[in-house]
Amino acid sequence: MTPSLARGLMLALLLALPPGCGAVRSLNAAATTLDTFELEPAANVPSSGRTSRTLAIEVPRASAAVATERILVKPNPLAVTYLPDARWVEPAPAHVQWLLIRSIAATGRTGGVGGGGSGALPDYDLLPSLDAFEAVITPNGPSPVRIDVALTLTLVRGIDGRMVGSRSFHGSFGAASTEAGAVVSAFNVAMQGVLRDAAAWTLAAMAGGGSA
Repeated sequence: MTPSLARGLMLALLLALPPGCGAVRSLNAAATTLDTFELEPAANVPSSGRTSRTLAIEVPRASAAVATERILVKPNPLAVTYLPDARWVEPAPAHVQWLLIRSIAATGRTGGVGGGGSGALPDYDLLPSLDAFEAVITPNGPSPVRIDVALTLTLVRGIDGRMVGSRSFHGSFGAASTEAGAVVSAFNVAMQGVLRDAAAWTLAAMAGGGSA
């Protein structure tokens, strides 16, 4: 077992201690400084149409295990833990929303893009679901850790909520170790492919105005 994973499992055991140990847990948590990481928006999104229509991107739906600022680790299919010495800059769903907004806005091929509820009624709403955002321990695989990212996007018209199209995107990449830097770098690679494909599909669906 690697040092980072061992520390993560130790923290999980500490969280299971009886209520009388709550003060000790609080002191330990307060004394722990977590390195903070953020991912990069997609660059070089393939040209997939241009539109003057506006887009609002909602915060993705996600499970309770994913909807946190901690970096999710799956030591086996039934277990959940987190990297003990690292965190995302904000909860994962909000961070993915920001990445989608930045990736699509950087193309300059819409009439405007922002978060849901941030202004006037948009022409389109993008409803994401963050289906996977995790580091999977793979002791028998080509890498000790595999990053899995899965995102489902549903595009609807702002005026009446009519669905324009829906598409799922998945990315995987191996991390060289369970150390935070290696895990986050692998997340970044996996997420770049997902963001590029998601941005290209969204732009094409918006430009098509109903055919996605």
